[in-house]
Amino acid sequence: MLRVSSGLSSLNIAWTAGSIPWMEEVEERTGGDVTFESFTGGELVELRRETHALESEVIDIALMLPIYQPDQYPLVEVTMLPLKESDTLIGSTAWKSLVEGEEALFDGQTYHEWQFESEGLKALPLHTTPEYSVSTTGAAFESPEVLESLQLRTASRVQNITAELFGANTVSIPNAEAYDALSRGTIDGGFAAVADWGNYGLQDLYRTTLTGVNFGHFNLNMVMTDDTWNSLDPEVRDIMQQALEDTYEQAAGKWMDRTDETRSYNEDEADGRFVDLADVPDEVRTPIEESASATWTEWIDMMEARGLPGREAAEQWKKAVEDAGGEVPDGALEDGA
Repeated sequence: MLRVSSGLSSLNIAWTAGSIPWMEEVEERTGGDVTFESFTGGELVELRRETHALESEVIDIALMLPIYQPDQYPLVEVTMLPLKESDTLIGSTAWKSLVEGEEALFDGQTYHEWQFESEGLKALPLHTTPEYSVSTTGAAFESPEVLESLQLRTASRVQNITAELFGANTVSIPNAEAYDALSRGTIDGGFAAVADWGNYGLQDLYRTTLTGVNFGHFNLNMVMTDDTWNSLDPEVRDIMQQALEDTYEQAAGKWMDRTDETRSYNEDEADGRFVDLADVPDEVRTPIEESASATWTEWIDMMEARGLPGREAAEQWKKAVEDAGGEVPDGALEDGA
């Protein structure tokens, strides 16, 4: 029996649509030779503590959110770069392609080898969330003055860059802490996937959401140590990987369905409104549009200033997105950016 932990709630769609179907498939395909004991809601291991828990063998597998640990996993933030065209399936397919790809990223190592195997870990790319939007508890996107007055919750350093480029102020906190911060007025809004609002009670708080712009995807992974992975029978390893292949599209579909449901609830029950970027004043739209490609440049520069292969990671992510049917912002990765 393998012990699996998630710092997320047992009702979180990442768990119910991603982890559970994957575990069920593995149990069925191994004829019950592999089973799982699950712990959720930080019962056994809290968010950001998964790596230590894996290394100390408290657990065998973690539903892991490495974007919350950028110092240890800096290149996983690449999926949070703004995109011109994408959805949950495109994001999930691209993330899977990036993690499983065999193209060298840096010094002869693949993306997975550089980012995960170097830490003694095996990452199975579960899926991504839908695209992130920016929402507020009331303020409309009607003027540069309003934009510059906003205090926004961000999920990553990438979104810090984006928000600061279009003039807003930022606070980096997990979604789990956003409800209290919004209720107290500590922040005015934040970046989040609409489908994820219900996991944290945000569907009743947000009043204005900007659409027509994609602020990236948050990636989710089933992670174990290399030692645990290598201890499994090769047939079991193949089954685990094939189970991901056969369940991630359905998980993406459930996220997209939840997006539609949450949007309808917010509009009908919470007086929320969704405003397309094309319909906001030019002096608001322009800095937001320009921030998209500029974020790619600044994130790459930030990575490379630390001696990390930021450009190589961005190039591989761009290719994965385009191969999956998406588009990156105009100007991204041009002119040596």
